[in-house]
Amino acid sequence: MKYSRAIFLLLGAIALCNFACKSNAAASLPKEEKYKLYFASTMTNDKEFQKDVIKKLGVGDGSSNIPDHEFFIAFIDWMKTDEGNKALAEVPSKPEEARDYVNKHLPK
Repeated sequence: MKYSRAIFLLLGAIALCNFACKSNAAASLPKEEKYKLYFASTMTNDKEFQKDVIKKLGVGDGSSNIPDHEFFIAFIDWMKTDEGNKALAEVPSKPEEARDYVNKHLPK
């Protein structure tokens, strides 16, 4: 009886961890991917869409179309690098294409 209870609790904990990991998939993306997705969201010119992307990326609470200060400063610094310039060149500049890019690359 002790073992079945321990196994049940262990399975419950694993299920909760699995659920938490799936719901936080966007927040666990590498910084460079977050930067590209944030940048693409700004190219849509849709403030509500930007807020949603910021919240899903875990770089803000979604109440503003500007991410957390720390992320924003790091993003600006990264944009100035050769790596950042090359990466951002991959992001479409047309609003609909940028929205499609985000929808394709942002984990659900």
